[in-house]
Amino acid sequence: MNLLKTTHLIRCVSFILLLWLPRSVNAQLRKAYGKPVRWAATFEAGGLSPIASVNAEYAIIQSKKSFLAARGGFGQLFTGYNSVTLPHALIWNKALNKKSKGCPTQGPRNSLFVEMGVGGVYLLGSAEETAYRWGPILGVRRYFAYNNRANGFWKVQLTPIILSGELIPWGGLGIGVLID
Repeated sequence: MNLLKTTHLIRCVSFILLLWLPRSVNAQLRKAYGKPVRWAATFEAGGLSPIASVNAEYAIIQSKKSFLAARGGFGQLFTGYNSVTLPHALIWNKALNKKSKGCPTQGPRNSLFVEMGVGGVYLLGSAEETAYRWGPILGVRRYFAYNNRANGFWKVQLTPIILSGELIPWGGLGIGVLID
């Protein structure tokens, strides 16, 4: 008899999850002001790659004054022994001024954000013992009107690299555009 009750309970819970989970996920994808989660495409010089990279960025969690973004892409070292890199990062952006309405911003409000996070880069085909390097990220991001249909942003980051227990100072510049 207990097995029958347990099976019935599992079926009820499964039905409720099947019915309400898509609705819950959809609510997470919508912000309070009705805009969907946004993607961004960026080009960076320096930074994690460490020479140049093209990246896609996805805003995982968004609120009115901050957002958490995951970024990944392909980079180039322009050297003979290992030219391709795979940079990736997890970055929290917090609004510094009160001009933002939603994160990432909906309109060209010259919103200023501080970026904090951690990232790494995998060196494809590296002959070195450590093909993976990681480090903290600290930077500033500012949004601007790219055109009448899209917003752009630029960012400046300090991305010191931790290699064999040593902290190597490094930084980078980036420019990007928000895409839906």
